[in-house]
Amino acid sequence: MNSEALGMLLDRWEQQDAAIAMDNLGYDATLGFPPLAIDFNLIGAHEFLPKAFYYPVIAHWILLGLWRRNWDDAFHLNSALPFGGLVGEDKWQVGTLMAKELASHVPLTVRVTMLPFENTMAIDTASVEQQLAVHNMTYPMVVKPLRGCRGQGVGVLHDAAAMRRHVNKYLDPHDQVLFQQLVPWAGEAGVGFVKNTQGEIDVISLTFKVQPFLVGDGVSSLGTLIRRHPRFGKLQHLYLPRHQSQSELIIPKGETYRLAFVGSHSGGGFFVDGNAYIDDALTRRVQAIIDAIDGIVAGRFDIRFRDWQDFLDGKDFALIELNGLGGEMTHVWDPRHTVFTAWRAWFDFNRRVFALARHEHARDKHAHGEPRHVQRASAGDDAPRRTYKKRGFFALARQIARAIREEKSTVQRYDFPLP
Repeated sequence: MNSEALGMLLDRWEQQDAAIAMDNLGYDATLGFPPLAIDFNLIGAHEFLPKAFYYPVIAHWILLGLWRRNWDDAFHLNSALPFGGLVGEDKWQVGTLMAKELASHVPLTVRVTMLPFENTMAIDTASVEQQLAVHNMTYPMVVKPLRGCRGQGVGVLHDAAAMRRHVNKYLDPHDQVLFQQLVPWAGEAGVGFVKNTQGEIDVISLTFKVQPFLVGDGVSSLGTLIRRHPRFGKLQHLYLPRHQSQSELIIPKGETYRLAFVGSHSGGGFFVDGNAYIDDALTRRVQAIIDAIDGIVAGRFDIRFRDWQDFLDGKDFALIELNGLGGEMTHVWDPRHTVFTAWRAWFDFNRRVFALARHEHARDKHAHGEPRHVQRASAGDDAPRRTYKKRGFFALARQIARAIREEKSTVQRYDFPLP
């Protein structure tokens, strides 16, 4: 690449950075939410603990399975997902599952394979553009890996130049990623649910995911504002790399600047416990959504919405994520909570899952005289049921461990800062 071409490329990148800055500047991250107590100065002692934090939850799951003798049944409750969605979900398959009956509430998503350019290790970005054009995808859009968790590898692409830069920097030939039409609404929520033994949905967790923002003083740079903030300063390793190109930007006095787009706690999102808003209207809406998704009875889904009341009325919302048994009850990441709140919530979820698994096993055995069946979420009593061979505990543990290693490898690979 000659110096003139390099200069043009750098100019385009600078224009892209400026576009990102304008997109973040003045952003109203509270638009559409119900009244919430949002205090960005708080940081909970439990929010960023090491992975040992999860060991009691894992031990509780294993002990429940051994005590109730139905650990295998629990993994088959969400019959549409491998291991019930505990680990290893394919986001493309999950999106396809949601779109079957809820297409109007699922953003347009395209799975794209990275093709090599003329038998080299470079990626043919023209072929990516062609695949996107075939499906009428327009910018801005979101890019995300097929598998992964905690928002790793998820980011916003504002134009074709950003797409080419992302593809060439982070992906390899033959990789597959998802491009999803950006949902422009600021409102985002995570809803945790479990079907009870009467076949009705219990909503057990509601989290409002607020995109954190700073307010400028007209004097200090963005980098300075981040470093001296009570919360964001302690998490500057998340925010500074993401906004490196704008670190010297002076935020006008009173103007807001958004720091994170992805509704991921580990990626810098700010979570607010919304359980006070769990009511009959929400339960009815969640029941309607889950009834429309075949083979799902427990987990968490994430939505974006224009206005909370509109979502309750079934209008102007988009399903952007669905997790099975591995879906966290994310309200516990509200900084006002403690590690004990988190454990109580996850223990409650585990108990509900195993109680439902035991009920479904007894129900199927009584109705069909067969030792093991998995009830499909929206099937009636007379519908065909999928049987399976009961696996040994250690055989199943090895399969899950392999799936966890694969997912961990994906997460590590996509561990880079994105806007």
